Amino acid sequence: MIAILTGGIGDEAGISRKSAANIRTIIDGAGFQTALFDFPGDLDRFLEARSDIECVVPVIHGKWGEDGSLQGFLELIGTPFLFSSCRAHALAIDKQKTKSVLAPFGMPVAEANVVMPGENWPAWSKPVVVKPIDSGSSYHTAICKSQDELEDFRDKHSNSPITWLIEDFCAGDEFTVGIVESEGRDIALPVIAIKPKTAFFDLEAKYDPAKCDEICPAPIPDSLSDELQRLALLAHKQLGLRHISRSDFIVDSSGNITFLETNTIPGFTSASLMPKALSTAGIQSDKLFYSWIREAIDAN
Repeated sequence: MIAILTGGIGDEAGISRKSAANIRTIIDGAGFQTALFDFPGDLDRFLEARSDIECVVPVIHGKWGEDGSLQGFLELIGTPFLFSSCRAHALAIDKQKTKSVLAPFGMPVAEANVVMPGENWPAWSKPVVVKPIDSGSSYHTAICKSQDELEDFRDKHSNSPITWLIEDFCAGDEFTVGIVESEGRDIALPVIAIKPKTAFFDLEAKYDPAKCDEICPAPIPDSLSDELQRLALLAHKQLGLRHISRSDFIVDSSGNITFLETNTIPGFTSASLMPKALSTAGIQSDKLFYSWIREAIDAN
């Protein structure tokens, strides 16, 4: 039996459940018997079924799923699982640590400050993006174009336990590049151009097709596409990721690229970016998951 773990305690629990439902359909289509467990409520049921579980597919976005917590638990109980290791997830979910690791390899990154809960916020003379250092789907994210806007955002979240990343706002077009492991090698999927109809690629735009155009392959020069794919592969390799990832970038009007972040369990809902890129590349999701699951089981 293949166990699909979803839910979680973070803001992205609902999206995780939608991704898990889609992935379950894919794995069922690959010929496996599956069972769905919603954490933390189904933890006891999962442990009771443990002897029948051959492999786990963790589909929890953000906290618990992409911070390494769930993977650490699975490593502790000796259950094989898909996607990256505990250590790789824990590194990649921290946006500032990720940039610190990748910058020496030539990854272009924006200047940023980290603000812990209770710390004083810095003055900033330029427009900035403020976001949690360790979550996705643009929850609690804002573009502040003045010091007053930054202070208003700070005051609104003064009692929040969130650690914030405040970084230079880079105006430009947003692109994303998925990476998948296929037949023993990492493959960069076609670049997707993201054109939100909202102020930026926020939660609303991510999951409402009417609020964003996602064009795959992106209508950009081959040279830019190749460079974005190269950088996404660089992130995947240097962060030590496995099976799948998706990296996001901004490209300004002069063609300068800025890396934003890498997702280690990217969304897999019907409206998500990875399924679009896989479809454009002609890669069948059921064959990918079949190969990953067989690899995990055989390695155990």
